[in-house]
Amino acid sequence: MKLLSKYRFKLNLDLPALRSRNYRLYFAGQAWSMTGSFMTQVAILWLIYRLTDSALLLGLAGFFGQLPVFVLAPISGILADRYNRHHLLLLLQIVGISLSVILTVMTFLGWADFWTLLTFSTLLGFLKGLDVPVRHAFVSDMVSRELMANALA
Repeated sequence: MKLLSKYRFKLNLDLPALRSRNYRLYFAGQAWSMTGSFMTQVAILWLIYRLTDSALLLGLAGFFGQLPVFVLAPISGILADRYNRHHLLLLLQIVGISLSVILTVMTFLGWADFWTLLTFSTLLGFLKGLDVPVRHAFVSDMVSRELMANALA
């Protein structure tokens, strides 16, 4: 046992933003939400490739899934400044969950084809383009200015 104690690693992780209860709750919720979003995104692309066996169509779906993120980011920042960020975030989360549930049902019923999946990929891209700036702006409501860089990192 003495031998092991000699080689203990000491991780000194000082994450001051996580001292805030509200930020901890937000962080945990966003971790679940982002995990679900990534799973849905991967599932769509996997289904497209499995249905079409085409790398070109897979790339097209990936492109249409990311294009709205670049287009909507500035608009979403304006929305986050003008409207209640908490309500916007809840609305976007509900829409994201709804899209995932609808996609799941359609897939299990055998109704998912390339065009349906491309539409879902694009809709989730719109959702992500609106969601990311609102989430970053919402952090400023929970932590002080000094902790902002730590919270966003």
